[in-house]
Order: sequence, then C-alpha cells, then structure tokens
Amino acid sequence: MNVVFTSHSKIKWEKVGNDFRQGGITFDAYGKLDYLFDLVLETQLRGSEGWAVVRKSRIEAFPMFDSFPLTYDEVANRYGREVLERTAEPVKLADQEQVARLAHLVDVVKLDPDLVQKWLDKADAASFSDMPEDVVAKCIAFVEAKINTLPLWSHRMLVNTNAATERGIVPPGVYDAVIKRADEKAE
Repeated sequence: MNVVFTSHSKIKWEKVGNDFRQGGITFDAYGKLDYLFDLVLETQLRGSEGWAVVRKSRIEAFPMFDSFPLTYDEVANRYGREVLERTAEPVKLADQEQVARLAHLVDVVKLDPDLVQKWLDKADAASFSDMPEDVVAKCIAFVEAKINTLPLWSHRMLVNTNAATERGIVPPGVYDAVIKRADEKAE
C-alpha cells in the first residue's frame, strides 16, 4: 500500500545551554511521525519547478539528501512504475459464519491466548472478522486438526458432559466433537 502524507514545514529549534537557536527546518506534525514512513521528501519550489530533497529513506533508489525534479515520472522511475501502477487486489475478509466457527473452536479447545494473538498480529487484524478468508480457513483447519488428535474416550466416560467437564476429564465443549469423531470412525 502506498500512503502519501503531506505537512507544512516549521523551524526546528535546538537548545544550546539556556538559549534556543534555529537548527534547520522540519515537518509540522507529531515529532516521531517520520519513523512510520520509508521515505520522507521535503518539497521546494526552485524558480517555477517543484523539486524534492530526500530527508529520510529506506529505499535504495532515494539516497539521503539527493534532490530531483518532483514529477510523477521521476518518482515512478525511481520507486518502480510497476509497483505504483499495479492493479489493486481486494482481500476477501472472512464471513460471519467462518468467524463464528473459529471463535467457537478457539473457545472449545481452550487455545492459548498468545497463539490467538499471534494469528491476529500476523494478519494485522484486531479481531477474527478483520482477517482474510483464507487465513481464517487455515486457523479453523489447525484447530480442527487439534481436535482430531484428541484421544477417543469411551462413550461411557462421556455420558454426563457436565460431570466429565467438572472433573477435568474433558475440556468444555470437546464432548460433542469427540463423540462425533467416534461415531464417524465406527461407521
């Protein structure tokens, strides 16, 4: 994703002893904002042409303190025209049914919250509903595979779900999954 952020400039003041003196020019925004960006350009008007001076860069094609004519073609040639002009590919998010299924499975199997947070962080999502459809499908498959590796307890031991759960024999909600799996294997 490409993001363009613009800001006015302001005088940068530096403290020298008890006095302040002008220390150059900086952007007029939150002081640490530049840490978020891979490229920071200062724009200047030289005569009737716009120019850019590289003030911060993590991109090899834009070396620090380099200046160049500020035109789309110049930026596209340096950054990569194919990157800037490629067609956007929409990401299909998980539907409510998938989200509900994953939430239920996570609750039933009592997955480690750190693992769930790792999934969310990797998908750059705040909740399951913000995750891509294919990622949620993989998470569901992972949890279902965990259920399929649970030992097949006898039906007699699992007759009373509440009692078995209270005694710690069966985690809450696993009863139905195990019985279903046992029934499928019996067929």
